[in-house]
Amino acid sequence: MICYKQKKFKNYMKKIYLLLSLILLSAQSFAGSCPDGSDPIKSVSDDGTYFVYKCGGGGSNNNNSTAETSSNTTSSVKGSKIEIYDVVFSANTKEELLNRIVSKLDYDFSKHKLATNIQDANCRFDIKRIAYDKSEVGEIKSWSLAIGAVNIKDGNVDFVNASWRQGGLSLDPSYFKDETNVKLTTDGYIVGKMAYFPLAVGKGEVPKNPLYPTLTKHQRSKVASFKDNKMTNARYFIDVEDWAGGILSISGCKDGILKQKVVKKKVVKEKEESVVKEEKEDKFKSEKTELFKNIKSSDALDGYYSFTLVQSPMTQLGGGSLEINNGIVTITQDSQGIVKPSYASFEGRIDQNGDIKAIFYFHPCSGCEDKLVEFDGNLNKKKLSGQYNNLQIHFYLTGKKGDVIKVETKMVESKTVETKKIETSDSDPTVSKVIEVTHGDKFIVNIAEPHELAGNDIKVNLRDIDAPDATRSCPKQLELGIKVRDYVSKKLENASSITLVNFRKTNTKIIAHLIVDGKDLGDELVEMGYASEEYGFWKPYFCSALTAVQAGQQLFNQDPEMALFWLERSLVLDPEGSNNTKSTYLLSELYSLMGDEKKSIDYLKQSASIGWLQAMEKLGGLYLNGIGIKQDKNQAKKWLKKAHEKGSQNAEFLYCNSLPKAKQAACKF
Repeated sequence: MICYKQKKFKNYMKKIYLLLSLILLSAQSFAGSCPDGSDPIKSVSDDGTYFVYKCGGGGSNNNNSTAETSSNTTSSVKGSKIEIYDVVFSANTKEELLNRIVSKLDYDFSKHKLATNIQDANCRFDIKRIAYDKSEVGEIKSWSLAIGAVNIKDGNVDFVNASWRQGGLSLDPSYFKDETNVKLTTDGYIVGKMAYFPLAVGKGEVPKNPLYPTLTKHQRSKVASFKDNKMTNARYFIDVEDWAGGILSISGCKDGILKQKVVKKKVVKEKEESVVKEEKEDKFKSEKTELFKNIKSSDALDGYYSFTLVQSPMTQLGGGSLEINNGIVTITQDSQGIVKPSYASFEGRIDQNGDIKAIFYFHPCSGCEDKLVEFDGNLNKKKLSGQYNNLQIHFYLTGKKGDVIKVETKMVESKTVETKKIETSDSDPTVSKVIEVTHGDKFIVNIAEPHELAGNDIKVNLRDIDAPDATRSCPKQLELGIKVRDYVSKKLENASSITLVNFRKTNTKIIAHLIVDGKDLGDELVEMGYASEEYGFWKPYFCSALTAVQAGQQLFNQDPEMALFWLERSLVLDPEGSNNTKSTYLLSELYSLMGDEKKSIDYLKQSASIGWLQAMEKLGGLYLNGIGIKQDKNQAKKWLKKAHEKGSQNAEFLYCNSLPKAKQAACKF
């Protein structure tokens, strides 16, 4: 409501500004000197809405002449004919001019039916890039352009505690606060206009202004539904440019409206900033010198190598290229991901055997502190590993993709972010004692008086997240489950305040968000990779390849990215599994839709080789016509014959029909 009033006030001020401009323009046009050097005479029009300026030649007649209403008055001075026109605006014209304010956010919502009677909700959102340069379907990038929360109140959609991650001007939070004009429709779409930053800006680069795309009812969007008048998860495609667009995903909706957090800016004197910077640089140099002193750098493996940066067990932080130049390892400027602002701090050394030691000043999660992390590994083994606090961070590498030009690299200082706090109320129930932590998301606690929930030995479950089981499951899930449980136990033991918000009481437990020292424990666990927003995530991730396959099949049309994730996960869990024939075929189809033909063909070959009929038939057809693969009639016949023997009704026809007409009649497998 506040944002709406602010925008309405801004529009009102724009109208006043336009009217004043028109008056000033009129004054400048008609209040200049007359041809005879005298000043024009000013009077008010009959209807009192504008001023009239006329050159009447002086004398008492001027008042009478200016009182007359005329649309065209002429006078002659020294033989020159001067024409003066009174500017007259009708009431309708004036209103039209006032409303003709050019705004980048103007949008006509009257053509939509806006949502009503929707229960107030706050949801998480993120915006990812989808690139169309390699495929019409588009390739969805793994990193987020923007993240935060969104309040839904009937048809009103307001972004709160939101931030772009593109550097430059995008770091100004007012773009989400003041430069969005979107609403929710009854059929679940978000429509309107908003400021949008498609490109990242590095330190020292020229700032880029935002674009202002229109959010439409895109046919590929997965719209929200309103079960029991509550908002559900949604995914909206945004057309931005020809080569790339965006996907706005909304998830984890909770009851109630979030308040915009007020971040207090700390004023630091230049001298204090200089001291902090020097201390940071000195520490970096000291750690770097110690780390690299026993490694003999070699240029034997110089080149560019692709990497994917992953926080264990499954959170992707970014990707790009490592550059090895004269044995010095750095990250290239075009690399992407949520830790992109810190890439410039990465530096390493590599010896002739491929052993790498590196140092990286970064933070892997929102609200985390920048820390120096040491990485080591081997290029030939395609992996570097390090540890941020208790988080395992890995660089997964691929083979060499190019040679380097010999240049000298320089270090750039990384940035820090301020820890975000969650506001609580005095009326929220507080935990007086933690009796037991059974799982990372399940506890037994005492709740303090005075409150309606007060009591002892009360079971509490974290809302909207799922942590791995710590008591009964397969070994891998138990291993992580115990680790998460121990982490949560220690955090609660050292906490100065524990509060329950957004709680719901059942017959056996309380389901709530747990705010520990001002931070949402559930959000923190999700960011660390210790919990998931999807219920039932951990069984298919750690224990059951079959469940992972089923999840991939269910999401095949709804969410191709997650379908890829689960199908590939099933292959990791059970490399020789009986479901791999179909999994590899579905992976081939998905990668084809996303424009990655190489991976598509690789999975198709794998599926055909382990006996999936459709894969044999399709692979034979590709070989037959040379589509995405070099034409090979012998390979085509081989795979089509296998498909025929497996029961295909089309394989024989496809092959025989490709032969010269004279041979087609006698063709049989």
